[in-house]
Amino acid sequence: MNKTIMGVSIALVALLFIGGVYAYQNNIDKNTTNNVNKAAGQSAVESGDYNTWKTLHEGTRMASVITEDNFYLMQEMHEAMQSGDYEKAQEIRSGLGLGRGMQKNCPMRNLG
Repeated sequence: MNKTIMGVSIALVALLFIGGVYAYQNNIDKNTTNNVNKAAGQSAVESGDYNTWKTLHEGTRMASVITEDNFYLMQEMHEAMQSGDYEKAQEIRSGLGLGRGMQKNCPMRNLG
C-alpha cells in the first residue's frame, strides 16, 4: 500500500514538472512572437504603413476599429505616448472606442 502511494506521488510530481516546463517553453515562444510583432507594428505606425500594420493585427479587435481613414489617429496616439502626453493618448484611444489603455502604474507603459 505504501509503495503504491509513493509510486503514484512520484508520478504526479513528475507529471507536474513536465507540464510546468512545457508551459514555460510555450510562453517563451509566444512572448518572442509578440515582441517581433510589436516591433514591426510600431515601425509600421511610425512610418505610416497602414497595410503592414493591418496585416500584423489581422483578426484583432483593434484591426476592426482602425481603418485606413483613421490610421492617422493611431499615429497621433503613438506620438503622444512617446512624448509622455498620456492624457492626449487616452483621449484618442477613447475616441476610437479602444477602452482605457495603459494606466499610470502599468509596467508596459514605458516600453514603447
